[in-house]
Amino acid sequence: MKTQHQLLAVVLACTPTVVVAEGIPLQPDDGVKSDVHREYAGKIVFSTAPIVAGKEDATKFITSFKGSQPIYWRAYSRRSAANQARSEGEECDPSGQMNVMRAYAAEVDGVAMDSLLSAVDLPAKEFAKSTTWSEQVALNASGARDVISLNTNFVWGLAKNLSPGSHKIVLTAKLKCTGGTKFVSAPMAVGSFTLEVGSGDVAGMTKPVGDLPRASRKDATLSGAGTKIMNAIWKRASSSRRAVKTIIVDKDWTIEHNEITGVVISRSIDTIVAYKDKDGCHYYGVRLRQEATSKGRFGETYFGAEDLDREDIACEKLD
Repeated sequence: MKTQHQLLAVVLACTPTVVVAEGIPLQPDDGVKSDVHREYAGKIVFSTAPIVAGKEDATKFITSFKGSQPIYWRAYSRRSAANQARSEGEECDPSGQMNVMRAYAAEVDGVAMDSLLSAVDLPAKEFAKSTTWSEQVALNASGARDVISLNTNFVWGLAKNLSPGSHKIVLTAKLKCTGGTKFVSAPMAVGSFTLEVGSGDVAGMTKPVGDLPRASRKDATLSGAGTKIMNAIWKRASSSRRAVKTIIVDKDWTIEHNEITGVVISRSIDTIVAYKDKDGCHYYGVRLRQEATSKGRFGETYFGAEDLDREDIACEKLD
């Protein structure tokens, strides 16, 4: 009969070996997924075409781009974000009150940016397992500036300030955990490339790609009134904004009644007002109103309310 110590020895011999850092065991993750992953573990690589995990062509990885070329990237780490934290003696738990993010720091021409370039929320499964990752759009692709991504922050937090000429850019990917504790990991992947910026490249990267909403109702008189009203308001406020057009996005008016008598007291309709200012071209929501008259009709149109969440748009789309 085996002794208790002999039985323990058998159990230990059959247990998979785990790496322990400061008493925190690393858990199974996706590991090194390919020969390319093995070669570039701890690095961020770049290409003019999307880099698909498992289908990589390392001969197409490059480190020099013109500003007009798309910059695609992929990060290869040696372990998952969860295991990166454990390897540094931290246990980040996204199932509780903690928020886990992939954070990116940047250096331009040897000068580090003062703060993290970007922090993107990390789904729990990717946090626990993923050892390589990317984004579907190019790093320098133009798009909406309110999207949370490395692409958006690279364009609007870094590229928009680049002068024409050659720039050396270094990106570093880390893990950031907040809530209960604040932890930023050591670098998980680092990559660099040279970007040759031409005179029109920054304008191309920051050019909005959205379209104006379609009109749901055609009424030239009402649209003209909306444009005139907003220009008068902005002129009084000494604003640089100049309304160009008003588009009616409601199909019909919303009728408002007196709560007690039920008598019609006013009506309102939603529009968007497209305008220009010193920063470019934009649009946002404006509600127009009309008061009911004693004859069952409605009076002059006036400003009712506004939605200050603006959308940027290319100025040529306002013509």
